[in-house]
Amino acid sequence: AAAAAALRPAFAEEKFVAKRATDASQLVGSGGLSSYNELKLKSALKELAEAPVSTDIKPSVDIISTVLPLITQNQVPDSAKISKATDAISNLVLTDDLQTQAASLVKQSASIRAGISKSDANAAAIAATALADQLTDFCYNYEGATKPLAELRKGSPDVYDKDRKRIDLPVSGKSL
Repeated sequence: AAAAAALRPAFAEEKFVAKRATDASQLVGSGGLSSYNELKLKSALKELAEAPVSTDIKPSVDIISTVLPLITQNQVPDSAKISKATDAISNLVLTDDLQTQAASLVKQSASIRAGISKSDANAAAIAATALADQLTDFCYNYEGATKPLAELRKGSPDVYDKDRKRIDLPVSGKSL
């Protein structure tokens, strides 16, 4: 124990107090971005790209849709741009329903900032997915359009026939 106290610590020989092992522009907290959250964010951004966008909100939507994909690459997006874009949407003259949705967008942008400040890629991706989903819904509601539903059974046969004479149970393979 006395010999260990006589040795100079290795960090005392260093000229700098702290060193970074990785670039500060990467989100590396909590083990990085999970593939599930990456997939969810990519699909939410794809839906956002397909949403109808009015000219009033197009600049804000464009900013958000170009900044959020950085999270899928473990890059740090500019959270100030996201906040300004959501603030611009909330400052529009909107109906009560749209104003509530715009306030929720602002809240989600704050969640993204919190995930970024913790360097937690998963938290930022979850918040970004929620923001993209809510922004997609906002775009459809702002345009007065109906959001298309996803097809549930692509290429699979109906569970029962249209005349209701027979019901096929796909799990057991039985027919009634």
